[in-house]
Amino acid sequence: MKYRGLTLLLSVLFIAFCATAVARGAAESKSHKQRKSAKVSTEFGLGILGKYTFLDVVPIGDFPHNVTTNFGVGASLQFRLNFGKFVGIQPEVQYAFSTLKFKSTNGAYDSPIKVKENLVQMPILLSFKVGIVYFNAGPVFRLMDNPTYTLTNHADNTTSQFNLGNLTPLISYAAGVGIKLPKGAMVDLRYTGQFKDIKTTNAFLGTLDVTKQATAHEFRTRNSGIQLRFGFVF
Repeated sequence: MKYRGLTLLLSVLFIAFCATAVARGAAESKSHKQRKSAKVSTEFGLGILGKYTFLDVVPIGDFPHNVTTNFGVGASLQFRLNFGKFVGIQPEVQYAFSTLKFKSTNGAYDSPIKVKENLVQMPILLSFKVGIVYFNAGPVFRLMDNPTYTLTNHADNTTSQFNLGNLTPLISYAAGVGIKLPKGAMVDLRYTGQFKDIKTTNAFLGTLDVTKQATAHEFRTRNSGIQLRFGFVF
C-alpha cells in the first residue's frame, strides 16, 4: 500500500503515452482519406505547475485550530486530440504537492503542525483554439488524495502518522486559458472549483498527550484554486 499512489500515477502515464502513440499512428495511416474532411491530429505535452488553494474549513463542533494553506508545486502530462483547427479534447494527468498548517488556539500543542498533501487528478477538458489562444473547461477526476501529518508522543519519544482524509472531491471542475508560444512552449492559467460540498468529514488530532485534550476534531472542507502551468507540447 505504501507505493499505491506512485503505481497508479505510473500506470495512468503509461496508458496516456500508449493512447498518444496509437492515436498518432491511426491519424497518420488514414491521413490520405481525411483530406476532404476535418483533419484529426494529436499533441503530447509535459509541464510543471504552481498552484494556490483557497481552503474553507467548516468545523463540526469544537475546532480549536487555525488552518492556513501554502503554495503547491507539481507536474502534468497531457494528451490532446484535435478535430480540425479549432476544437479538441484534452485529457491530462496531474500530480501536485502542497502543505497545510494547523495552529492551536487553545494551547494543546506549541508549534504549528504541517500536513503534506499528495494529489493526483485527471482533468478531461474540452478545448477551443482561437489563433494561439486555447480556452479549456471540463471535469476533473480525483485519482489520489493523500494528506498526512506526523505527531510525536513525548512520553516515549515515538512518532505516528495520521491521514487527514480527502480534501478534494471525487469530481470537480477546471476552466482556463492557455497560450501556445514559439517552439512548442505553452503557458496555461486555470481556475479550479467544486460542484458541491464534500459530504464526508475530516478529522485532525493535534496532540498525543492525553493531558492536553488529545481529541480528534472533525470538519468539512470546500476549496477552489488558481493554477499556473508552463510546459511544452509535441
